Amino acid sequence: MFEKAFVPFVLKHEMEELRDPIDQCMLNFFRNLVKEFAEQQVDMIHDFELHPNKRPKILAQTAAHVSGAAFLYRMQNLSLELRASPTPKRMMGLCLHPKYGGWFAIRGCIVLKDLHCPDLPRLDPIDILTAPVDQMKALELFNFHWRDSRFRDVVSVEERYSKDQQLYFNTPPGQRKHILADIRKKYSAQLGSP
Repeated sequence: MFEKAFVPFVLKHEMEELRDPIDQCMLNFFRNLVKEFAEQQVDMIHDFELHPNKRPKILAQTAAHVSGAAFLYRMQNLSLELRASPTPKRMMGLCLHPKYGGWFAIRGCIVLKDLHCPDLPRLDPIDILTAPVDQMKALELFNFHWRDSRFRDVVSVEERYSKDQQLYFNTPPGQRKHILADIRKKYSAQLGSP
């Protein structure tokens, strides 16, 4: 997503226009995708959208699990014995993909409201961490050591974020302007843009 969608989006916009570049990029791509379904009644729900009561409009990890796209590991699915460990009882869940491990993001979903497929086969998510102790370790890495990205590699993965993407996401949002400027410089030169 980063080099194929985000970088071209950043190159097409002036720095002053980019308040929240990832969200703006996703809004742009979702809008373009929805145009392909002009005959359908469509709802776009982004991972950053909130209801007035500040609750998310979509639980993106749950949606990924229900769709079969990724497996959602949660504390409440572990044995009481594992949950009784010294780890705090409240931990956020973690989605892992069979091909990308933790090197992916769920940015939202598109609902085709008029499309009804009662015979559509349901895809169960692939459980890539079958041992409960491995699930607990992944949850601990995600909740307490997320900055070092070890949770992303708890299984062998086929592809990771690029170094530019890792640098961008590991930089606090308020400090990303200079990263964006470097990205613009680097990719403009590579693509021969001004």
